[in-house]
Amino acid sequence: MIGAAIVKEAKLLLADKGGLASMFLLPILFMAGFGLMFRGGGDDRRSQAPEVAVVGDNASAIELLVASDSLRIRRVASAEDAGRLVAKGEVAAAVVLPNQISASSKAVVYADLRDARTAGPIVGALRGLLVRSAFSAFLPPGKVSGSPDLGSFDLVDVREPPGVKARVAAIDSFQITVPGNAVLFAFFLAMNVGLSFVEERKSGCWKRYLAAPVRRPVLLAGKLAPFVAVGLAQEAFFFAVGIVAFGLKVGGSPLALAATATAVTLCAVSLGFFVASFGGTEKQVSGFTTIAVLMMGLLGGCMFPRLFMPPTMKSVGLLTPHAWALDAFSEVLTREGTGLADIASPLLALVGFSTAFFLAGLARFRFER
Repeated sequence: MIGAAIVKEAKLLLADKGGLASMFLLPILFMAGFGLMFRGGGDDRRSQAPEVAVVGDNASAIELLVASDSLRIRRVASAEDAGRLVAKGEVAAAVVLPNQISASSKAVVYADLRDARTAGPIVGALRGLLVRSAFSAFLPPGKVSGSPDLGSFDLVDVREPPGVKARVAAIDSFQITVPGNAVLFAFFLAMNVGLSFVEERKSGCWKRYLAAPVRRPVLLAGKLAPFVAVGLAQEAFFFAVGIVAFGLKVGGSPLALAATATAVTLCAVSLGFFVASFGGTEKQVSGFTTIAVLMMGLLGGCMFPRLFMPPTMKSVGLLTPHAWALDAFSEVLTREGTGLADIASPLLALVGFSTAFFLAGLARFRFER
């Protein structure tokens, strides 16, 4: 009796491909993802270091910057080019070097200062290296690194990159955690969409819908519309709680915030429709959707800021809608006066993901299955 029960449960477990994938594949994917993000040290440390754009021909400063294994250097032609790279997030910071760094001729560091936890280590490293460079011109060799007061000299001017909107005052951790979690959990709506199709096919409701005198595109729209409404309500709830309970600040227009939340919701519902087009059991849909959503959230920056990711991982993150959604939310929440035009690129990317998911699902979806 017990043996037969064991055999039965083993067969059911082995038949549940979604559950097996969640048990064995998801942990491996997370190990690989976090391992690649935190990988460093030894010969690999330099390749994973943040990249800094450098303008100018100050030989001593450039020598120290190049020799540092905590930074990678990209030479650019002008301060405008350097600031543009920082504003686009292509480099972690930029340095404009005078011929000789001094109190009257400071080095200028451009950095995204919205989050001190991410900008602070990079700005601090640059400040220390540039102050060392300034003192190396007139201090004997070996004395610079031993000086206890180098940090007290104001030889570096740290600024936001030119052309970007002013940042919201007193930014705190909720400006990062609220949108990160809002995006991550919004995409779990895809699981609900997929499971709904499976349950209605299993119960026979779907056949009754098909027998109704309704065109199939209208039927499909009616099926998905409630999930869009629920997703919008969920996003509104998340941000309302963030504003009321956590003091979340919205620097941009409410319209830009609403447009981003809408784009995220449509993308999540389209992903759910794509998952539903494969059919399968509840456990399969649940298992595979969980893997997809959590991996996209990890790579897209919902669980770990993309600023700290190695360059390759940053590029990989752009293959997920989560990264673009977080970029849009970040601009709206932390930059004063951000409007729709300022987040046009991430919004278009989200629309592109939504369209791709929906068309792929439409190509695979079978009304009779």
